[in-house]
Amino acid sequence: GGSTSSGEVIEIPSEKENEGRDRDDDDDDEIGIGTDQPDIVCRDCFEDQEEDDDVTEKRERKDFEAHVEENYYPQRAASHYLKPNKRQKLKNTSLWRNFPVYFWLFIFAGVCIGFFAWNFVEYAKNENQVRVVGWGLPFSRGFAQTLKITTVIILIPVSRNLLTTIRATALHHIFPLDKNISFHKLIAIVIAFCSVGHWAAHYVNFHNISTATVADLQSVNPSFFTDVPSFTKLAFGTIPGITGHLAILCLFLMYMNAHKRIRQKEYERFYYSHHLFIIFYACLIIHGSKKILGPHDYWKWLIGPAAIYVAERMIRLGREQKNIKLIEGRVLPDRAVLIKLTKPRRFNYKPGQYIFLNCKKISKSEWHPFTLTSSPHEDFISVHVRAAGNWTKKLYKLCEAGEGHPKIKIRVDGPYGSASEHVFTYDHAILIGAGIGVTPFASVLKNILFKLENDYERRRLKLKKVHFYWTCREQGSFKWFADVLTDLERHPHSSDLLEVNTFLTGAVASHDIRSILLWYGLQQQYLMSNRDLVTGLSSRTYWGRPNYDRIFKNIFEKYRGERIGVFFCGPESLGDELLSFCQKHSHATRSRFQFHKENF
Repeated sequence: GGSTSSGEVIEIPSEKENEGRDRDDDDDDEIGIGTDQPDIVCRDCFEDQEEDDDVTEKRERKDFEAHVEENYYPQRAASHYLKPNKRQKLKNTSLWRNFPVYFWLFIFAGVCIGFFAWNFVEYAKNENQVRVVGWGLPFSRGFAQTLKITTVIILIPVSRNLLTTIRATALHHIFPLDKNISFHKLIAIVIAFCSVGHWAAHYVNFHNISTATVADLQSVNPSFFTDVPSFTKLAFGTIPGITGHLAILCLFLMYMNAHKRIRQKEYERFYYSHHLFIIFYACLIIHGSKKILGPHDYWKWLIGPAAIYVAERMIRLGREQKNIKLIEGRVLPDRAVLIKLTKPRRFNYKPGQYIFLNCKKISKSEWHPFTLTSSPHEDFISVHVRAAGNWTKKLYKLCEAGEGHPKIKIRVDGPYGSASEHVFTYDHAILIGAGIGVTPFASVLKNILFKLENDYERRRLKLKKVHFYWTCREQGSFKWFADVLTDLERHPHSSDLLEVNTFLTGAVASHDIRSILLWYGLQQQYLMSNRDLVTGLSSRTYWGRPNYDRIFKNIFEKYRGERIGVFFCGPESLGDELLSFCQKHSHATRSRFQFHKENF
């Protein structure tokens, strides 16, 4: 075959592009092969060479056979890699590595159980009330007390400025800040459970009250029970009944529109429905104002966390950078777009942090989070946006239609802290990005390049080795940050510091003979030119999904007993798998790892 210049990048057909052609092939002409037949592949490919005694040809055949064994068997088709894997169950997991998470979960569970038990026992002691109203009373009051503490705690994990401040201190080792959204969801589940329990217990109470005598009811609350109210009046004709049902409705709507699929595809529904929390809290404040079966003290519980949250929102308004000039809105491969903005005054941030963007031309009220892909030393800020939801699709269309004009104004809120900002505190770091999940590490890599080019910063750099892994389904996605990786590879000080590994997961199926032959040709070309023809980098691009089990084993063996930072941004299922591998190999090598995860 002919040769290819070292600077040229070839286009690799994806598995999807070949589906139609494959379906038209007759069964007799099927070129797919079984994953247990590498010897047949090699024999068919080198049938002529077997009859030749030339030593070079035999060596090439041997190299090809070894490549097929190592890279393709027993791997699966690329389509399989797009499906979430089952989480690997490991026998040896180190509890202390997740100690902050388990510690705060234990504290939270203890507080919830303790408050429920305390109020339950207090009301169960009142024999007269239990006799008249029934055992639904202590249950309803127990759930009510638990709701008081959970509905105020839930505001803390979403106070972004507070968490960013804590992240900059030594307290970030105590609080699992990377789990703030998971903790927020857990509290929401407890709130839902307690709300249903409180509601059901009160329905029992309403039935018992509606069948009691006036004398019995006046012994419970003489000012309220002047007669025997009906079940319907108690449930829908009183302030506690109306506000309780309205609060339940708000909860239901918030939960239904907080589903992961809705957040990703119809973010607007999630965004607007979640603002029902204002009505929800108003109902809770009013709910117990009549003091029918308990004290009216919820406002005392709410005032502290509410003050923190209100201060949080005021800080956001104060820091909100209005009408930032759009320098560039460039359409990128794989339905992505680069948004480059002028850097606001006093806008200081760390690599890996994120901001919220608002474009009035799309929506006046919607704000969406995006990781900064620029470096702090640059005179602009940039983000890479993948067209996935309604808002991002509209932004993509604006830029695609040539409307990414500087006159378009963007509002910015931030920056806010993230897990990736701690990369520079480690001696050894593993950065893993899946598709657009590479964005936190773009800023990190740019900052590494800046430090390498500055003698003073290079001497202060704590990092000794960075292992970078980037998986993309489409070849064009590598163009997003190819320039950054190219500049890093060309720097004389980067060879010992940075190791780049790219993986193309959407190539043609690995059991397809076309895929094998194409890959083998690319491998031979790489050996001759020392330039990868898929990405244009000097590091090779692999096909299929990385074998993270083997990768982690080798890295953890290399840094046995040392502290390693593992940073990941991508699908949640892959994050769980990576965490299991970290636990597995750190247990075997006594390495000290810290796993930092960001999901999209």
